[in-house]
Amino acid sequence: MVKKGKRQKKVETTDIEEYLKQLPPPPKEHAYELKMEKRLKRMLEEQEKKKTKKNLS
Repeated sequence: MVKKGKRQKKVETTDIEEYLKQLPPPPKEHAYELKMEKRLKRMLEEQEKKKTKKNLS
């Protein structure tokens, strides 16, 4: 007798694909750099505001 049913597809993956699956996702360096640049600009602006306040008083 032949059983009727769903067949399971065999998906062959290479060793490289298996290795890449194990690695964490790559860092988003560009986004991180932009974030740090914005933070630095904000800090510089705050320091300049503090200096101008000291000079006025």
